Amino acid sequence: MLTFDKVFVIGFNKTGTCTLHHLFTNNSLPSQHSVTWHTDDYTCFSDGGDSNHHETLHKLYPNAIFIMNVRDLHSWLFSRYKHGIRLYTKNKIPSNWAYPPTVSQTITWIHEREAYHLRILRFFADKPHKLIIVSIHSPKWLNFVANNLSLHNVDEFSHRNKCTYDSENALHKHALHVIDRAFSILHYSYEEKHNLLIKDDELQCTFLELYNNNINNH
Repeated sequence: MLTFDKVFVIGFNKTGTCTLHHLFTNNSLPSQHSVTWHTDDYTCFSDGGDSNHHETLHKLYPNAIFIMNVRDLHSWLFSRYKHGIRLYTKNKIPSNWAYPPTVSQTITWIHEREAYHLRILRFFADKPHKLIIVSIHSPKWLNFVANNLSLHNVDEFSHRNKCTYDSENALHKHALHVIDRAFSILHYSYEEKHNLLIKDDELQCTFLELYNNNINNH
């Protein structure tokens, strides 16, 4: 059983962060779901992992647990653009952080994700018990988190903000076309397009042997 004074969800947005936030609040844990974290005021934090420095947070809170929440690269990219499309459709503002989809933006996100994931995996390599890796594609992924943190059963929970494709939506089609063009430029294989952690499958397997995760058992 893990003991902790803080829980930092350090995966990117669009990887189940909202669902994790609700898991924490439903267990009466003070939780902040925001890009900016006020670490003295709450116990659990989500949605701003890539905006905060896990190295510094580990130094400040040595008893903290870190959750690296991940998803398939292709679906993550589309989920980001789908969020941007939803904001565009709702607010009619010409552009936002995830709209319009562009090949250059997609390639930037792919490279940033790869570098960030590697940074996390290497940082915790000498303290693997501090990091939990969770794929939101795996069955019962939320129960996996709950069990590791000794939180109550979450069978009644559902994954919030699910990413769905509307085949009749021209903006969705365009976003997928942009993503495919970016992968083509990068010469990504099918497996690389759908990686959960990093592009190098052999290195990914090495890291998964080191950390507590729900991927090896999927």
